[in-house]
Amino acid sequence: MYNGKPGYFLDNNDDKKLANPDLKWETSAQFDLGVDVRLFRNRLSATVDFYNKNTKDLLMNKKISQTSGFSSIQTNAGSVRNTGVEVAVSGTPIRTRDFEWSLGANITYNKNKLTDLGAWDNDEHKFVDGDVIYSVGEALGTWYMVEWAGVNPDTGEVWFNDQKGGKTENISDAPFVSKFKSSEIPVFGEFNTAFRYKGVQLFANFTYALNYYIMNASRWYLDNHNFNGNKPAYMLTMWREPGDVTNVPRFDAQNNPSPWASQFLEEASYLRLKTLRLSYSPSRKLLDKMKVVGSMNFFCQGENLFTVTNYSGQDPEVSGDTDYMSYPTPITLTFGFNVSF
Repeated sequence: MYNGKPGYFLDNNDDKKLANPDLKWETSAQFDLGVDVRLFRNRLSATVDFYNKNTKDLLMNKKISQTSGFSSIQTNAGSVRNTGVEVAVSGTPIRTRDFEWSLGANITYNKNKLTDLGAWDNDEHKFVDGDVIYSVGEALGTWYMVEWAGVNPDTGEVWFNDQKGGKTENISDAPFVSKFKSSEIPVFGEFNTAFRYKGVQLFANFTYALNYYIMNASRWYLDNHNFNGNKPAYMLTMWREPGDVTNVPRFDAQNNPSPWASQFLEEASYLRLKTLRLSYSPSRKLLDKMKVVGSMNFFCQGENLFTVTNYSGQDPEVSGDTDYMSYPTPITLTFGFNVSF
């Protein structure tokens, strides 16, 4: 309501944003140092790169009064430093006339730290944007929320850690804390292997990411007793009577849905078989007999065939830091052949 009249504000989606005439591009300065090594007639190679990248005038969304008709405005604020190392190794342990086995792997470690809040700085050197805190010295994407402490076995109500080191059922008595790490991925990479025997080749590539946390917002709806649709199997362990030890609170108004807190924050590390490809190419001798064919290759390929993770959502590899009914990465199978004349 505004001045006694119904009000309305526009979400900042792609086609409805409040203009900022002072908005400018982020700017970066980067230092790189690298070493390349090749041994045994290029049968073994390694690369190590160190980098230090400083970026200023970060593009961020600043909350504003909704009487403007918008909830936030994109602006420039603060600086961030990314420091890390990238290591890549590849080699061919076995190479004969008919058989070859090759290996490759790379890993990146990145440390992200906010160094300045710019125009948004204050005495505490931090500000909060929803479930994320921007604090000098901390990583971007650091989560900031009430800490969930389980379900009271006597009452079935949700527990939260309070300010005195105990537990409370009143979320208003629980402080917001920034102990839940970040949605930024600090460690990621891939490794692959390939086998070739005459014209047959098998190639496999795995990708991984470690030690990052995303908000599984899908659970907030799936755990809601009033949400229509299928329920996860763990809802069968819901608290029913005093003494029940469970992580699913009782069915009542206070816990329906379960209060928004750290129980929906999940570690999303994963290992994924990204590509598996089997192919066959006829020998040069056979192609010469056919005369009209210059080259030929038959193949079958699978992508995203399996993922190993403790994340309870459909896919740990989401766009952004929140998983709200995100569509999972599809498994694809491809069969084909290439012929040139």
